[in-house]
Amino acid sequence: MKCDKIRDLIYTDYIDGQLNEVKTRQVKEHLFICEQCRLFEESLRKGAIEPFKNLKEIRPPDYVWERIKENIREEAQQQKENVLVYLRNYLKPLFSIPKSVFAAISVIIFLIALTSSVVFFNSRTQINNYFQEQQEFMNSLENPSVASGAGLGTAIEEYFL
Repeated sequence: MKCDKIRDLIYTDYIDGQLNEVKTRQVKEHLFICEQCRLFEESLRKGAIEPFKNLKEIRPPDYVWERIKENIREEAQQQKENVLVYLRNYLKPLFSIPKSVFAAISVIIFLIALTSSVVFFNSRTQINNYFQEQQEFMNSLENPSVASGAGLGTAIEEYFL
């Protein structure tokens, strides 16, 4: 490995002991042959690790941990609410219609519904009239003397009448 990669590994995971066995072995082999990286590792260890190594562990009181947990829960709840508020504010302009536009659209829809119902009932009346005319015509063919009173004046009619 190159020195830059080794230094990154030393700085991040090697110095903390978080590196896997294979990479730890590779870093140690590199440190054995590269003096610059070895000096970097020693200076990092002396400056960042050694001063804190002998400190005793200080545990905060339980109420501090409870407040931290409470703050985390509140932040999580606020984030959920913030997402909903963001979505509402984002979508609101898409669905907000001025009252005048809403009134105009309502009038147009009403006129379309009224026109279509008039056309529908008018065409229905025309259809009913057509069927009535057809029925009268069929009745007149069955019984010509009843429908017109005189018939068509053919010889066959005179024979049967």
